[in-house]
Amino acid sequence: MLVHNGTEYFTTGKVRHAINEGKIQVINHFPIEFYNLLLTELKADKNALRSLAKMGITNEREMVEHFFDCNYSAFGGDADVNHNGELGNREVVNCDIRDNCPYEGKLCQLPNNLTRREAQVTRSIAKAMMDAEIIAELFISQNTLRNHKNNIENKIGKTGKISIAVWAEKVGLI
Repeated sequence: MLVHNGTEYFTTGKVRHAINEGKIQVINHFPIEFYNLLLTELKADKNALRSLAKMGITNEREMVEHFFDCNYSAFGGDADVNHNGELGNREVVNCDIRDNCPYEGKLCQLPNNLTRREAQVTRSIAKAMMDAEIIAELFISQNTLRNHKNNIENKIGKTGKISIAVWAEKVGLI
């Protein structure tokens, strides 16, 4: 269970919290151990580093905080730091600029290695949009849409629009 097996960090609004051993506390700064885990993960992710540089974020603390916001600030079911002090898996974070962020899939990771475009198609399907609407909104051809849907189905192991929509909801893509 999460509260006994590690620490979960999450954000509500602009306020960061930590939950550990059943206690929720507001945190102003990350504990140094968590900060160092995030910094190590960030330094290993060249796409994230390039994205932050393109955004003009070069201060180390700001880089680590932005990296956290894009990858670990959701309240997930798994601890961000497990009981062994290891960093957990990245989370799909509810982002205000999703679909419009040029760094989506580069600074943050999309589930099941979806590309940014596949994520857009997945969200459109989950919104119950018809193929013609998706094609018009994303400026793609019917063949391109079909290819994206096939790739999505292969990556998530599900077939059909309903299954894609259910999966998108489950992993937090919508």
